[in-house]
Amino acid sequence: MLLAAVLQVAHLYMPIWAEYKLSDKAVEEDLGIAEPSSQEGFLKDETIFQFDKDRWNRARETIEKGEEPGEEPPPSEKAKEEPPAPSVPPPPEPGISVDLPYESGLSISGRKLISIKLQEKRLKSAKRAKELGQKQIQHDFEMKQELQVRIKGKVGRKIAVNVDFDDTRDDKRDISVVYQGDPEELVQEAAFGDITLSLPSTEFVSYSKQLFGVRTRLKYKRAQFMAIGSRTKGVTETKRFSGNTQFERKEISDTAYIRRQYYNIAFDPAHLPMAVGSEKIWLDNRIATDNNAATKAMVVEDFGSSTSTYSGSFDLLKPGQDYSVDYARGVIRFRTTQAQNAVIAVDYALADGRSLSALGTAGRLKVLKTDNDLPIVPTSSGIELGWRRELKTFYNIGRNKIIRDNGRGNFIFATKDLNRNDVSVVLTSSETLKYPENVEVDFEAGTFNIVSPDRVGDETLYAPTPTHKFTFSLEYRYRLKTYLIKPNIVLGSERVVVDG
Repeated sequence: MLLAAVLQVAHLYMPIWAEYKLSDKAVEEDLGIAEPSSQEGFLKDETIFQFDKDRWNRARETIEKGEEPGEEPPPSEKAKEEPPAPSVPPPPEPGISVDLPYESGLSISGRKLISIKLQEKRLKSAKRAKELGQKQIQHDFEMKQELQVRIKGKVGRKIAVNVDFDDTRDDKRDISVVYQGDPEELVQEAAFGDITLSLPSTEFVSYSKQLFGVRTRLKYKRAQFMAIGSRTKGVTETKRFSGNTQFERKEISDTAYIRRQYYNIAFDPAHLPMAVGSEKIWLDNRIATDNNAATKAMVVEDFGSSTSTYSGSFDLLKPGQDYSVDYARGVIRFRTTQAQNAVIAVDYALADGRSLSALGTAGRLKVLKTDNDLPIVPTSSGIELGWRRELKTFYNIGRNKIIRDNGRGNFIFATKDLNRNDVSVVLTSSETLKYPENVEVDFEAGTFNIVSPDRVGDETLYAPTPTHKFTFSLEYRYRLKTYLIKPNIVLGSERVVVDG
């Protein structure tokens, strides 16, 4: 059966071979058939079954197309049949290369400026240079750089990039990356960088603002979701300060003394000097809600009148945190101004070793401040001491780190009357207020104190409604500690440099 099929195929194609054998000798090469050995021998018996398969297929296809075997196809047809091989790109040159995905295109433009300035200054006379405190040959080098870059385009089909940077302008540092999803994607839009938050306008509200952050818009079926996160975008500003001192004139009223912070804790000069760290300061702030397990109910008395007593709930204050004591002078300074109705009681060790609470009624602390700074017993105002312990001779200059007086006019302290004329202020019948004899200045803390006596002679100065009589006039220089800059600074964005 197989032999019959082979003979049938041979019978089908033999007439074709025989026809072209007589007309064109080239068919032998196309069909892969060898030349006959002689004029008489037309074809070897086994030649039908010995041929090149590829040539046979090409010949068959040529005949089926109606073409003559051995003819070259037209150039256009040949180009269709055999497309040119793609050209191989040359190897990349050394440097930076970026491989972008399909459908990408970025446009990059900008400029980079580097300028260098060299300057040399020579003084002809070395003697003149020495007089000026300068070098005879001075060199100056200055370099300036500027960069402006703009990048705009797409990375892939869905991502758009926009960068606009200019270091010559503080507000020109914009960057945005926007992803646009397909209509059926979950993520419809994702934007990062400098974005515009614009809400749909309605009859009552319309909102649009430039932000630096992230905006995302999601879609799932008929539900839509938008999320926005942003951070404060500030404008860079630089401020320079030169010099470390400032000159100032200040006028302080005589009634502007510091209230309820300074007290004379030594009830008798014989108590001085106080034993360091021996004091116990108790405060009744008259606020019941502040009482706790450490609050102690006590009865305290006046040092001058043991029959003038006060009962209250006291809390023990902490040294250094709530107050500080000058043990040599017997002056206590509270860190904060005490309430007008607060009551303060004290105990400390005397110079001879005894305790203050051992005097008068044994075991009772002595009153340092009374309620509303009034006597406990009104009729005992002449002998009570607790309501008069406040020192009202301390004044706040308003500046600290004041340059110390060098005795050559860098610090001026004077008193003037209401007509701004120099005036002498009477302290006692034999003493007037005069700096620096009886005025002590704390240049570091920015305060001054009339050290003797405890009060100015005119008692109207300390009445419930003080009467203004004179003014302290001061001229001084102080070291700058605080520099004023603009408010609303972005948290953590500051950078402070001293001397470059």
